[in-house]
Amino acid sequence: MSAYANQVVWDETIQEKPAVMAIPVLLTITTANASAILAAAMALSLGTAGKSSLVVDTTLAVGSNVRPVGTEIQKESRFRVGFTDNVTGKPYSFTIPCADLSLMDPGTEEVPLTGTEAAALVTALQTNGRSELNNLITVNSIKYVTL
Repeated sequence: MSAYANQVVWDETIQEKPAVMAIPVLLTITTANASAILAAAMALSLGTAGKSSLVVDTTLAVGSNVRPVGTEIQKESRFRVGFTDNVTGKPYSFTIPCADLSLMDPGTEEVPLTGTEAAALVTALQTNGRSELNNLITVNSIKYVTL
């Protein structure tokens, strides 16, 4: 069990060791809202969601066994989503594997939060995401990182 009351977990299980993305969410999140967060996160990725689950309350099984095609699709290439707890100010982050680098601002390593894909994730997280203390969060950045 993680420090989070609930989390959406994405596991890319296609032929390699999985790349896992754990996102803290509202304790009473619905399956539809969990699916919306996963879809918004996947819009920033060139990867294929193998399976996902809503840990603790319910199970959400979606995904595909179809391997993504393209040499640029690497699970080590990630976007780090940075956010803070609105009450404590404590910073948190999670990463999205197989980053779609075309979404970055030219000349930077950041995805603009106002871009279509990023804005959808920001909205979904700030509506249904929570810190480990179950406080509301604010998404601050989406930056390119490698493992």
